[in-house]
Amino acid sequence: MPVGVKPSVVSVPVEPSEGADDEVDRGWVHPDDRLWRHPSEMGTPGGGGGGGAVPETPRVKVPNVFAIASLAGVIGALMTAGLIAAIGGFNGRVQPVRSIERVAASTVLKASSSST
Repeated sequence: MPVGVKPSVVSVPVEPSEGADDEVDRGWVHPDDRLWRHPSEMGTPGGGGGGGAVPETPRVKVPNVFAIASLAGVIGALMTAGLIAAIGGFNGRVQPVRSIERVAASTVLKASSSST
C-alpha cells in the first residue's frame, strides 16, 4: 500500500468476550417450534407415529380449457344481450318503410284495323 493512502476498509479489533452472540450448543430445534415439517415426520392421520406412507388425498377434477372458454363465451353473450336491452335495443319499434316499385309501362298499341 502506498504511503499516505488510507485503507478503504477499517476494522476494529474485537475482544473474544464481545463476539459471543452465537450459541455454541444449539442442538436440534424442537419439532413444535419449527415452521415446516417433512411429510414423513407427520405420520399417519391416526397418530401412529413416524414413518409409513401418507395416504393420498383425492384428486380434484380440474375443468378443461374448452369448458372454461365455453363458459366465458356464454357469460360474454349474456352480458352483451343485457347491455343491448338496457340501452333499448330490443324495444320493438317498427320503422315504416315506404317502398316505391317502379314498373316499366308497357303500352301496347293496338293496330287499328280499317276494313274498307
